[in-house]
Amino acid sequence: MITGERLDTSPPQLTGGTMSIFAEDLTKDFELEGIKITIKKLSLQDQMNAAKKLSDGNEAEASVELLIASIVKWDAKDKENNACTIDAKTVGKMRGDIAAKIVDEITDFNGLKAEEAKN
Repeated sequence: MITGERLDTSPPQLTGGTMSIFAEDLTKDFELEGIKITIKKLSLQDQMNAAKKLSDGNEAEASVELLIASIVKWDAKDKENNACTIDAKTVGKMRGDIAAKIVDEITDFNGLKAEEAKN
């Protein structure tokens, strides 16, 4: 039996399949500064990895971890018009304001409050 605070059961706007217990099955598409981005729900493992980095005092690394774990695809291109990979090197080159906006989307999509995402 599960007790505690009642979860919000209203369905988010999902683009990936039907409701599922697996994070990768639930996705959300959005556009930011002309770039189409698809994120997935965070898995328990994703959350544990980010929490570990936060507990070690590495807030920036935790944000990078969340971005890499959540972004499924995007149509970002580099200066030579090549597709950008979704990895720590690329995320590390992103403008801070753009990374923060994507983290906000991830936080909202996963039903986390800003304080919970940072702790």
